[in-house]
Amino acid sequence: TITTQGDILYRDGSGLARLGAGTSGQVLTTGGSGANPSWATVSSEMVKIAEAQVTSSTGSINLDVSFDDTTYMYYKILATVKFSTGSRVHGRIRQSGTTKTDSSYRYVMNYAYRQIGSSSNNSYGGTQDADYFSLSDWKTESADDFAHFELAFGNFMQNTGGHKPIMYSYSSAKHTSGYYPSQETGMVYYIGNNNPITGFHLYPESGNFTLADLKCYGFKR
Repeated sequence: TITTQGDILYRDGSGLARLGAGTSGQVLTTGGSGANPSWATVSSEMVKIAEAQVTSSTGSINLDVSFDDTTYMYYKILATVKFSTGSRVHGRIRQSGTTKTDSSYRYVMNYAYRQIGSSSNNSYGGTQDADYFSLSDWKTESADDFAHFELAFGNFMQNTGGHKPIMYSYSSAKHTSGYYPSQETGMVYYIGNNNPITGFHLYPESGNFTLADLKCYGFKR
């Protein structure tokens, strides 16, 4: 009954039957009692739609994304980076493949911090108008220190009306003078125009990225 590598033997309504191999990446599914098994493609509510990696010293990263607001309700970018020197991450948006460098970024951030070996602690909240947005108020301490960050936003990236709020959170390795901040959280707006956003340009405030991994996920409606 089975004749080819990858065949599966099962019983249908009358006897033994052959299920030929599916295509690469498919999974075996069942229709339940009284139904035959079959191959199917896995469907996920969360889909990776863009990624970028750095494996050698690089001054900046462009993450261009084909946003599909009719398919996805939310988006999230997850990233880990390492630096060639003590630094932090700055960013700009991209529109139709062009990085926007005008002074139209408005962002706010909040965090708490503590000094190791003492009871010194405090919190901070700040705002800034600039030609970029900063994901952190603290620099890492030295070369090869790393940082993790997330950007999260809704399905308005293709819209041509209204400013588009982008939430972010940022955490990193040990900081100068033994201060350890909490996760820094904030919000950034680009107010230069209301055109669709098609990606992000990210770069260290000083030095280069030595390693980086960025992935953008879409969450289906």
